[in-house]
Amino acid sequence: MGQVRAGDVRVEPVGGDERYEIAAEWTTLVKMLWDRDKEFDFEGKWFTARNAISAPKPIQHTPAIMSAGSSPQGMDFAAGNADICFAAADSNESLAEVVKKIKDRAAEKGREVRGWTQAGILCGPDQANVQRQYDHWVREHGDYEAVGNQITKLMGGGGKTLDYKHDPVMLERMVAMMHSHPPYGTPAQIVEEMARLSEAGIDGINIVWPDYERGIEQCGTRSSR
Repeated sequence: MGQVRAGDVRVEPVGGDERYEIAAEWTTLVKMLWDRDKEFDFEGKWFTARNAISAPKPIQHTPAIMSAGSSPQGMDFAAGNADICFAAADSNESLAEVVKKIKDRAAEKGREVRGWTQAGILCGPDQANVQRQYDHWVREHGDYEAVGNQITKLMGGGGKTLDYKHDPVMLERMVAMMHSHPPYGTPAQIVEEMARLSEAGIDGINIVWPDYERGIEQCGTRSSR
């Protein structure tokens, strides 16, 4: 869930619980628009629609819905509304716990939700090369001021996916590809780490690189061998 502050779009901000309540009601309305062929009225706490209809319909009938958030409210929303939930944590062990909680909550509602996470890739022939890449992208050219401002906004907006705070560790993790899970190493080490993520219950990975063109080319070259 995104955080909205009054100065950003000239609306009064709402709390985390209300944000997810609004999102759940909107999701209900959207699913009705996808499912129904005739006009209908909708009267909710947050949304009202008269003679509502949506056309053309999605090819998939009901497209996959992805949410992001590992707070209790975020997990509850995903369990009841999403097909995929992005999860974030500080270690494989805590990530496994978060994903299990999301899937267990969904199972209680008779649903299945897949767990995804984000991984920032730094790949090289040896650890020394990978460390040089890290120092170049993160410590020498990272925009710490911009990321510090982002953390301030996340803290002010009530973000609870991670324990956002101003300290050197959090700041560096955020500069290093937005606190992505860090599979840094040789191609073999990265494959091993992805296998560990799968063992932790992760069903999909959104991969990011500091240099996308080089990263995609490198991934394709290495994976085809």
